[in-house]
Amino acid sequence: MAVFHRRLREGTWSRQDFLAAVRQFQHDDLTGFWTWLPVDGFIMRAAAETFATLPPTVFLRSSDCIHLVTALKHDFTEFLTFDAHQTLAATALGLTPVTG
Repeated sequence: MAVFHRRLREGTWSRQDFLAAVRQFQHDDLTGFWTWLPVDGFIMRAAAETFATLPPTVFLRSSDCIHLVTALKHDFTEFLTFDAHQTLAATALGLTPVTG
């Protein structure tokens, strides 16, 4: 939802576009299109540990870190993202970013 809201805030999407994306996401969620992986204490500790060891040159937002360490915990080697910061952080953590 945050990326949808960012597109609305930045003017990339109209309010109508935003609401259409929200409805589609909600529909996909309710019909089981998405597979949600649990966020547990291990993930949160791994995220904190990641920040403790991350080089100061890597920009990483907390929600992006949670996504990346979740991928690592579940043995993913690739990570789909359309975000430049997340792409660089994925590489720094040993994941191969797939940018579409």
